[in-house]
Amino acid sequence: MSYFFPDNCSITPDMLARAQAAAISIGQLNNSIRGGAGNEVGCLGEEAFLFLFPGSVSNNTYHHDITYQGMTIECKTKERTVPPQLRYDASVANYNSTQQADCYAFMSIIKNQYTDNYVRAYFCGFILTEEYKSKARFLEKGTIDPDNGWVVQADCWNVAYRELDR
Repeated sequence: MSYFFPDNCSITPDMLARAQAAAISIGQLNNSIRGGAGNEVGCLGEEAFLFLFPGSVSNNTYHHDITYQGMTIECKTKERTVPPQLRYDASVANYNSTQQADCYAFMSIIKNQYTDNYVRAYFCGFILTEEYKSKARFLEKGTIDPDNGWVVQADCWNVAYRELDR
């Protein structure tokens, strides 16, 4: 098995309802890669993180989303159709690289490709912001990531999940 993410949970109707309400209140963010369509999955990632690691929402400031055990956390979430693997990347868009959270937390939300429903969330790991910046490699929009063949959607910084703390 090439993945091991024991911290995971089912998506509940309550989590989805809160995420949808939060996504609507955010509206379309500047530089949104998906034109605002990623707000729901991003908010769902925060909901799942808070389910797994009870903390408090930081009212979606630009710099961080959650406060957990005294640390400010910027939660980054990817939508997938398959469970994450350790070789997959934790990404931070270049235009968000100035956020000032203590650490990043990375979540994956599984969407059933046949029913179009979100079904499961995985906590992929966390990393202190300064450590992330020292390990991350830069990828330019439009290039192909040599590690996985993905066409990069926006300039970003990547670190493999296997390099994150769990």
